[in-house]
Amino acid sequence: MAPHSVDKCSVKDPEDGGHSAKARDATAPPSDRFSCLPRFLRLSFSPASLENVYQMYFRRQRQETLLVLVVFAVLFNCFVIVMSAVVYSADKMATVAAAGAGLGADVLLYMFCRFRVLPDAVMRHVVPFLLWILISLHLLFYVGFNFGGFNEAGDAVGWQTFFTFSLFLTMPLPLTHILILAALTCSTHTALLAAVITLRWQGGLQSSVLIRQLVANVMLYLGAVVVGVMSYFMADRKYRTAFLEAKQSLESTMDCLHGEFELEPGNGGERCEYLMEKGIETYLVIVPKETVGGVTNGWTGGVLTNGNSAPLIATTETTGGVCSDHDTTNNAGMEKTESRYSSEKERQTGVAFSCSCIVLIFTSIMEVLIDPQLMVNYVTLAVGEVLLLILTICSLAAIFPRLFSEKLVSFSKWIDRTRWARNTWAMAAIFVLAMAEVADMPSVILLNTTSGVMLKFLGEGGCVENPQHYSFMAVLSLVATMMLVQVSHLVKLALMMLITVVTAIVDIYSWSNIYQIYDILRFINYR
Repeated sequence: MAPHSVDKCSVKDPEDGGHSAKARDATAPPSDRFSCLPRFLRLSFSPASLENVYQMYFRRQRQETLLVLVVFAVLFNCFVIVMSAVVYSADKMATVAAAGAGLGADVLLYMFCRFRVLPDAVMRHVVPFLLWILISLHLLFYVGFNFGGFNEAGDAVGWQTFFTFSLFLTMPLPLTHILILAALTCSTHTALLAAVITLRWQGGLQSSVLIRQLVANVMLYLGAVVVGVMSYFMADRKYRTAFLEAKQSLESTMDCLHGEFELEPGNGGERCEYLMEKGIETYLVIVPKETVGGVTNGWTGGVLTNGNSAPLIATTETTGGVCSDHDTTNNAGMEKTESRYSSEKERQTGVAFSCSCIVLIFTSIMEVLIDPQLMVNYVTLAVGEVLLLILTICSLAAIFPRLFSEKLVSFSKWIDRTRWARNTWAMAAIFVLAMAEVADMPSVILLNTTSGVMLKFLGEGGCVENPQHYSFMAVLSLVATMMLVQVSHLVKLALMMLITVVTAIVDIYSWSNIYQIYDILRFINYR
């Protein structure tokens, strides 16, 4: 039995008075919120009351991750303050003041969330939206104050992309709400850049160049949103599996008692808010006050006082051990459980590799919009996608064995079972993605070293005008690394460090001249 099928959830409960189990399939009706999505993405429990309990469980689990988003906001304001202090001048006062006020608000909100000062209703329904407003204001103030008078289309786009993806990882809200918040933030940021740049270049504005730059920003946002939605569904499947396993465990515990003990309501919800919110019913076992045949607890030589047999403890004549039948059943159940979790992990592994393909597509579209004449963009897109598709197909062969050869299926299963093979496969995907993006940057130097300064005055909108966008590709590469569920957090951290170091080396040693030209042309009036 799968943890949850396409849009049905099967729960096996023992019948009353027997040992055979009957499958009770609860078919979930299509959800109105996700009616536009494919059937395999519209997962929900039935009846609706069970789905409501799960949604409460899901949001409670995600409530803890909200602190991570608060920490991200704190680190962003610290970054703004430190960078403003390094090159401090009088016009940086507004930037430092806004970042300082935002830092104080973030720290205060962190304390409220960490020590649960606020009521639960406020924590669930108000704090997520309040944090979203704070982050949006942080970015808008950063764009308005730090780049005031010298705005370009790439201002704070990398930060906007990062926080957009972070919403899907940390917000304890339904997916539709997160999508609306992300759309509002990205559209506001894009509209602000379009307005201030238009006002700055009223006379010499080239609308075609500005439109290409803004659409390139939108491609980065879309890449973050698509990967974020995939991460949300992966988290949803994980929590549904855990929720269903816990539900089955509780039901099995209740159903193994066939009247051997008298029960009374435990009223656990009155003492524990967690049980009350989850709708979990508790029971207490009534201790018998009388003894039958000199034996307590109603035990009369194999038959209980109510006449039912007691199949709770099994003995064997060969070993004299207790619960050996239970151990055998438990081992078989553990093997089935492990196989289910392994299958679920394999599905998520394929999704993780597909995220790398999606990231490469959106970053390549962004590069084409920035510099459509750079042929290296098309070559790296084709080669990178082919290599990533090979890695993805090899990881998916174990899930769909009928579609692939036996050798490929066995190879895919071997990768899933072997830790170093999984790590190597994941590192290969990130290496292909990073090299496909970094390989474009040195080629820009070969094409623009002789005429790089002229591109600005000709208004061609090439790489020299937009070097920041090439650095933003590293943000999406980090996002793809975070989606690698088949590797440990230490391996993810090592891959992120590799991407950061490689991007920094290219920016410092290969693109230093391009950044110098970009700064001179951008701040020529300031100098």
